[in-house]
Amino acid sequence: MMSNVSDSVGRVALAGDWHVDARWAVDAIAAARKAGTAVIFQVGDFGWWPRDPLGRKYLREVNAACEQHEVDLRVLGGNHEDWEMWSSEQTTYPAITLLPRAGRMSIGGRTVAWMAGAASIDREYCTEGLDWFPQELPTPLDVSVASEGGMADILLTHEAPLVASNGVALGRVKNPYGLNEEIRAYSLAGAALVQEAADRIQPLLHAHGHWHLPESQLISESVGAREHTVLSLGMNGQRQNVVLLNLKSLSWESVAVGSV
Repeated sequence: MMSNVSDSVGRVALAGDWHVDARWAVDAIAAARKAGTAVIFQVGDFGWWPRDPLGRKYLREVNAACEQHEVDLRVLGGNHEDWEMWSSEQTTYPAITLLPRAGRMSIGGRTVAWMAGAASIDREYCTEGLDWFPQELPTPLDVSVASEGGMADILLTHEAPLVASNGVALGRVKNPYGLNEEIRAYSLAGAALVQEAADRIQPLLHAHGHWHLPESQLISESVGAREHTVLSLGMNGQRQNVVLLNLKSLSWESVAVGSV
């Protein structure tokens, strides 16, 4: 799928996890607009829970903030979303665009590819159909859709690739969460598909959320891949939750949200 956004756009914001935090999300939208962009790509764990009363309140507030600031909010699905209610055709909150599971678009002279999903490492404590959905994991079809057309300048995913920034890579090795082997394998299966997509797409910039580790790393050691930056976005309440991306140079700077 290829969607087209005006090539006159010079800067966009990238935002990490918001976790149904309305106050943070509203402040993040305002901060991105003040920083000089009307386009935000949110990379998952947005908080799409339209069947929950608190979820609906959150969505109303986010939608209102987008309308107030005239912001185009485009949301990639994370693992903590109601996947049974996910639809790119949703019209209840018109200022919020839910992106399909995978796809591409052109913006500001750059090609942006994306692929949704990640493994919930707390899956064993969740209830299927209520707060966990098997659709959360990336699929081989998602890889094919995202990579159709070959290379892209920017790749957005919720999960990090296997060749990730230092903190994510180290966390996978040291397992600070004490994950059992089944959950670790489940998590790595999703990351392997993200890596497969990245290897095919060879982005110059690969931004992701999920791990709540705000950092970036220049990757130059991947076999057969272009040198590229992996940008790990922080979650709500952390620094580097929102960054302003210059589409011409692909340079970025962190945007202060609230007092962070």
